[in-house]
Amino acid sequence: MKNLLRIISVSLFLLALSCGGKKEKMQDEGITVLNIEEALDNEMATVNLSRYASSVKYIPLETTEESLLGEVSSFSTDGKNFYLASLNGNSALEFSSDGKFVKAIGTKGRGPGEHMGVGKIFLTTESLLGIMTYNKSIIYNTEGKYVSELSGFGNTGVSRAENLCNYGENEFILIHTYTDSTIMKRKEELCIIDQNGKILLNYLLGELHSRPTEYQFYGKISMPRPMISKLYTYGSEYRLVNGRFDTIFTYIPDYGKKASYIMDYGKYHDSAIEASDFENRINPESNIIMETEKFLLFGMFLPAEEWPMFTKVETMGGSHVIFLYDKADGKISLLKPNSITKLSSFINDLDDGLPFSPQYLQNGIMYQIIDAMTFIEAARESGSPQMQSIAAQLTDESNPVIMAVQLQ
Repeated sequence: MKNLLRIISVSLFLLALSCGGKKEKMQDEGITVLNIEEALDNEMATVNLSRYASSVKYIPLETTEESLLGEVSSFSTDGKNFYLASLNGNSALEFSSDGKFVKAIGTKGRGPGEHMGVGKIFLTTESLLGIMTYNKSIIYNTEGKYVSELSGFGNTGVSRAENLCNYGENEFILIHTYTDSTIMKRKEELCIIDQNGKILLNYLLGELHSRPTEYQFYGKISMPRPMISKLYTYGSEYRLVNGRFDTIFTYIPDYGKKASYIMDYGKYHDSAIEASDFENRINPESNIIMETEKFLLFGMFLPAEEWPMFTKVETMGGSHVIFLYDKADGKISLLKPNSITKLSSFINDLDDGLPFSPQYLQNGIMYQIIDAMTFIEAARESGSPQMQSIAAQLTDESNPVIMAVQLQ
């Protein structure tokens, strides 16, 4: 019995030593391990906004018959104007930096410069505006006039583009998914294209990762759910999150990709990677991912039954949450939900206003889009004179308010 206990103790020690050595090796190679299990098991974090930000501003978007927005599906800004699209997808709307309506960009149709619904909005280095639609992306100038099309790089269909970003002058980098007809498998590649959609470089990422999902029709039907990789910018670097959402790579031109972060799900691995039950698994499918010199922030969907304190998103079958990795202290935390929206949030100690749940990051400013009714209700409970002044001018039919947080 003593020998057995000794063997077990030595085995556990060697296992811990090998795991520790592996982690140290990854750290030496510049790879950061993010302990998701620890973040989920520990107490949720309350983090002050002033830890990372210096000021907050609320910008109500003008409401007119021409500028009426529904639920916002896409947002971008060049620092001078805001560009938004709503779920109805009729057009991209431009607003000035103080929220005044400027114009609608793009018209519905099938001809050159026309679209069948706005999917995403993106900007170029020369302040040209891009609209991603069904089977193409369309480039307009600052006056809203048609410039060119990126044919085949749309947001839906057999061949589609994801997370289209600037890459040098008049070039774009994006994730392209397509079907390889020789083996009938979905594949991904990292593409660099010019302003006319010509592929300048493509780096094969491999077969599109899929996980089993049980859909509820007349019973449970198991079908593969494609998990598309994500692309975002960090300074001058391009970061790639694989479809399994367990590794974040840095793209290096003429080389490929190098791992920068590894997500360690621990005991939650099967729930996040292998589980087919849509309602009871961890779903790392959020479009929210942003990185600065001080932090890495990303979203997920957790099973609503286990984490009922967060807002449940019916279409995703779970509660939306935000993880925060602080680069200074090396800790990853699950941000605590606020009492108003039940979203993972920073405590707004800058003006005692609405707790902040970041959705977008551009040019050193984080943004959140808040519908008018939520803003009015939050203003009643806030200690922010700025919020209260703006709320007094809104009705439940007003356009959303942009909350802009300047990072330090």
